[in-house]
Amino acid sequence: MAQSDPSRRKFLASSGTAAVGAALTAAHMAPSLQATPAGKRLPIYIFSKHLQWLDYEAFAKTAKTIGYDGAEVTLRSGGHVEPERAADDLPRFVEACKKHDIAIDLACTNIKDANNKLDQNVMRTMAENGIKYYRLNGWRWDFDKDIHQQLREIKPAVRDIVALSKELGLKAAYQNHSGAQYVGSAVWDIYELIHDLDTEHIGYSFDIGHATIEGGYNWVNSARVALPLAKSLVIKDFLWTHTEDRGWRAAWCSLGDGMIDAPKYFDMVAKSDYRGPIMMHFEYPTPGNTHVNWYKAHIKDQQKDVATLKKWLQQANLY
Repeated sequence: MAQSDPSRRKFLASSGTAAVGAALTAAHMAPSLQATPAGKRLPIYIFSKHLQWLDYEAFAKTAKTIGYDGAEVTLRSGGHVEPERAADDLPRFVEACKKHDIAIDLACTNIKDANNKLDQNVMRTMAENGIKYYRLNGWRWDFDKDIHQQLREIKPAVRDIVALSKELGLKAAYQNHSGAQYVGSAVWDIYELIHDLDTEHIGYSFDIGHATIEGGYNWVNSARVALPLAKSLVIKDFLWTHTEDRGWRAAWCSLGDGMIDAPKYFDMVAKSDYRGPIMMHFEYPTPGNTHVNWYKAHIKDQQKDVATLKKWLQQANLY
């Protein structure tokens, strides 16, 4: 881990907040949430992880061909943009997306410590390149320690992230992931961490698939908690499957083939004030005997799911 910097204020002074603000203004002339075409109330984004074998130019061109409005760039270890190379590579990724009219104002990051120099540099680089929204890295539970005490220990880190995000004009989001090991698998964990902070600069990246796995029927209440504080939405579908060696497990599947209640969910979204992006995740396997066959099949899977999502959104008057 990079060495921590005890003075976040010192970083801000050296980076020049005014310069960052000027760069942000220029960068927002790129396609963004604020520039969504008329009538498209929930723009559909691709999580760039799912086309990550493509270079920046090919990625943006393919994303546009499939039918996406925007992209969430993987600005994390092993991602489309490595954090250590953000200053050099993020502008190239943004430029490729702008060229193909793909909105690019959202990133998935490793960020979880505003006093860490690498996290600080990534946040500054995002601001300079118009990446206004970003997903945080998450925390995991220590099963030998009290849950409430762990939330109290995490809280100062979240508070510092909010403070730095506010000064740089950024908005952080914490995604709910299913699994007992994850802080945030229950949306109440995230609420406990953020509700009394400046929620203009931190909120949920709400995942209806993970929420349904964790909540069953109670996903409705999870959505009720998350939607008023949402900065982004994530969608995927799943089925419960049983195997002899692992018992009952959630298995990801294509949209419409699983258990999420899309009509009810998007009716709730439509009645909320949320009008940001919805990111598509493709965690289910694509068969293919060769790389070329797999690639073609995977693109078809994405096109099929994009068409399904657009139908759902149109039925709810959200696209």
